[in-house]
Amino acid sequence: MIYKKVFILICLISPLLLQAQIEKGRFFLSGSIEGQFNRNKSTFTTVVVVNNDFEQIALEAETTINRFNFSPQIGYIFSEHLAGGIQFSYLYELQKNDFSENVNIQLTGSQQQQQQFVIGPFLRYYTPLTDKAGFLFDLSLGYGLGKETQEEDNTEVTSADITTFQASVNPTFYYFVTPSLALEASIGGLNYSDVDREVNENQSNNTFQNLNTPNESTNFNVSFGSTFRIGLNYYFGGQEKSE
Repeated sequence: MIYKKVFILICLISPLLLQAQIEKGRFFLSGSIEGQFNRNKSTFTTVVVVNNDFEQIALEAETTINRFNFSPQIGYIFSEHLAGGIQFSYLYELQKNDFSENVNIQLTGSQQQQQQFVIGPFLRYYTPLTDKAGFLFDLSLGYGLGKETQEEDNTEVTSADITTFQASVNPTFYYFVTPSLALEASIGGLNYSDVDREVNENQSNNTFQNLNTPNESTNFNVSFGSTFRIGLNYYFGGQEKSE
């Protein structure tokens, strides 16, 4: 008897769940959390103090990068396939370098910490597979301000103010749990960034200086497989359907 009731309930709810989910004129709020973890061997061109003089050498390091990004968005659907809006994001990144295998310097480790607040527009192109699921391609631009600090053996030696311009394209899978609530998941994309650093403290206090981190830098990378992002979208508004 209970199975019959469950079957009837599913039959009543199914038409509601199979409505078109992406509709022109609707708004949506979303928030996503992105985490990234990388560990690899790196080669640094560095300057160290030897007999009260600076000497440029190459060091091998085991580098660990932890990255966290939280990005809320508000958007508007222009058509069945196209949407756009504005997004905000907070970025935290920690890079640790282990130099313990290098016997020619006393420094055993360094770390670089970065925090940023970013704002910018975004566009989305939806490609539905069914009424409830599909893929979207997210193009976003961002302008950010933040701060970066560098430590040597747990002692801060430099800090800098950061200005960034960012652009990214991320293919994403979405699934509507209800007509108003959708889950999104992505495993990376294409990323571009232009970074300008203004150093606040005298870098001559460093015993270690990473010459691979200039005051101005441009970076392009493909992060498929090394980044995981999961998000939740709430869709609301739009015209009510007539009976």
